[in-house]
Formats: sequence, C-alpha cells, structure tokens
Amino acid sequence: MNALQIRKRLLLAESDVHRARLSREWAELSDGLDRVGERVRSFDAMAASTMALVSNLSGWATARPAPGTPVSSWFKKLVSGARLGCTLWLLFRRRGTSGDKR
Repeated sequence: MNALQIRKRLLLAESDVHRARLSREWAELSDGLDRVGERVRSFDAMAASTMALVSNLSGWATARPAPGTPVSSWFKKLVSGARLGCTLWLLFRRRGTSGDKR
C-alpha cells in the first residue's frame, strides 16, 4: 500500500467521523427547535386566552349604567356572567391540554 492510498483511507475515515458528528448535532438542533416551538405555541395560546379574559373582565366590571339611566336587568348580568364563565373555562381547558402533541 502506498502513501496515497493510506492518505485516501484516512481522509475517508475522517469524513465518516465528521458526517456522524454533523448528524448528531443536527438531531440536537432539531430537538431544541421543536422545544422552542412548543413553548411559543403554548405562550401564544395562553396570551390569547389571557387577553380574552381581561377583555371580558374589564367589560363586565365596568359595565355600569350611566347616571339617570335605569339599572340593567338581572338577565343581562346573567348572560354577561355566563360569557365570562365560558371564557374562564376555555382558558383553563387550553392550559391543561397545551402539553399535548398536535
């Protein structure tokens, strides 16, 4: 075996080592990006739910009749409370299922 053939074999072995290392690093990078994506999706769902909750709470808490107008009916308050309850239920339901794979 001459020096050129030995050098060729060494270069091929080195290439195989680099290829295996690149494959492992690519898998680690892919896993890391998947975890970041899951966190972003979870945060997005939580932020949307929180904004809906804040919107409903502020509307419910500040919905007072203007001076001189009749007091709102109990039915309107019931509907408003039911809407708020639905929002809260959706908020906690989403939180419980945010770790599921889609």
